[in-house]
Amino acid sequence: MERKKKKAIGKKECQKDDVERFNESFATFLEFGYYLFARSEVASQRRAEASKVLEEAHAEVEKAQAKADILKVASETHSSEVEYLQKELREEHEKMAKLRAELALEKEEERKA
Repeated sequence: MERKKKKAIGKKECQKDDVERFNESFATFLEFGYYLFARSEVASQRRAEASKVLEEAHAEVEKAQAKADILKVASETHSSEVEYLQKELREEHEKMAKLRAELALEKEEERKA
């Protein structure tokens, strides 16, 4: 009988150990699951923040591109104005050169006369 009691006690101890090991394993499993869930939430939050920053950057790029387009049009307008004014200046220089030549001829004729 004594032997049966010892065997039963030994069996209960093994069962206790199994339950305790299961409880510890399950607790570790839950902790790890919570850790993974928390990391997943942090990753989702960071992804959302990065997406927002990316959208803001795209908006800034679009604004800069629009500004660059405006400046390009203004530059082209000014370039055509500069070309026109340079053409007029050349024509004025040519007229002045002709007038100087005529004046020099007139002075030459006056001296001869």
